[in-house]
Amino acid sequence: MTDRFEAGTQTRRRILGDAHVERAECETSALDAPFQRLITETAWGNVWSSDAVSDRDRSMLTIALLA
Repeated sequence: MTDRFEAGTQTRRRILGDAHVERAECETSALDAPFQRLITETAWGNVWSSDAVSDRDRSMLTIALLA
């Protein structure tokens, strides 16, 4: 595992909660495993683990971008 993956996993657990992450990991298939790793390293490990923006502000930015 990479440092970025580990940081992403910790951040994902902090934001979404252990129960959600455990459930998602149990449902991961061989087909989507590479995508899950990419999301954990990139979105959670790079973007959400950065301290440039608070979690609250980052959540609001994410909702705004999705809208």
